[in-house]
Amino acid sequence: MLTGLNGCGKTNALDAIYLICVLKSFLHHSLESCVTYETDFFRLEAKSNDGDLITISYSKGGSRKLQLNGKSIKKVTDYIGRFPVMVIQPIDDYRLLEGSKARRTILDRAIAQINGNYLQSLLQYNRLIKQRNALLKQMRSNGSQDYLQLEVYENALLSCVRELYTGRKTLVDEMTVDLREFYKRISGGKEEPEATYRADVLPDIYLDVLRASYPVDIASGRSTRGPHLDDLTMFLNGNSLKSTGSQGQRKSFLVAVKLAIYRIMANHTSKLPLLLLDDLFDKLDNERVKNLLTILNDSRFGQIFITDKDDKHLIEIFSKLDFNYNHVKLN
Repeated sequence: MLTGLNGCGKTNALDAIYLICVLKSFLHHSLESCVTYETDFFRLEAKSNDGDLITISYSKGGSRKLQLNGKSIKKVTDYIGRFPVMVIQPIDDYRLLEGSKARRTILDRAIAQINGNYLQSLLQYNRLIKQRNALLKQMRSNGSQDYLQLEVYENALLSCVRELYTGRKTLVDEMTVDLREFYKRISGGKEEPEATYRADVLPDIYLDVLRASYPVDIASGRSTRGPHLDDLTMFLNGNSLKSTGSQGQRKSFLVAVKLAIYRIMANHTSKLPLLLLDDLFDKLDNERVKNLLTILNDSRFGQIFITDKDDKHLIEIFSKLDFNYNHVKLN
């Protein structure tokens, strides 16, 4: 447990842990912006319970350097998944309800930590779409209608689309039971939560849809169909969570989604993932926090890092639950 007033660095501490695990900031900071003002570089070092030593360094204008036990790792796919992690933070409410990109990111980052082939396909798909979009913008500028240039990407994209579709659909299908359990235990409500995966294009018809979209893609200068537009839809009792859910229902639902995905990650990895809970009482009221911590006080969850500005509430709950914890107070 990390506690302290706002601005003392609690969230940055969790972000550093997250960065060590997945090489990205959950605050969506670039590596460049992670460098402290008036300095030229940063260096992160961590030691796992198994004795692994991880070092990440980055110099302004340079590239990231990653070492595991003193050996350099060049390929992200050789590292991601060694230290699985899930984060729950207050801003989830806005991101998950307002943006399909945030909902895709939750799925992608979880699946990438349990399936190396998925991560490889995701990286490859993003590269191909970036290249294809650059070509589309060029074709729009010069008025070209040379579809043969676009056909070059088709087979490689289709291979990625199949992997992304299978990974996302499998994850969402698997989390249904846990989502319902966690939602009811956190909220105490009787509503039926439901999450479904909505693919923009099914793999079986992807090439037909892609070819039919050539004129629109060229006119808009971007790829208008594909997995980069997939979504995770969320409902309570058959109604849209965003439209009809109360603030408490939405918060309970979104935490339950993260915990359900955590459970799947735990089932598919050799290590229990780390769980990072940022500003817990900003996320939930006292009763829901108590319900959540009751859930987490279980051997099926691994090491948990919790931040909050006030330690009194947490210590009181921990004592009642016989919760084993260490407390670090930041000034």
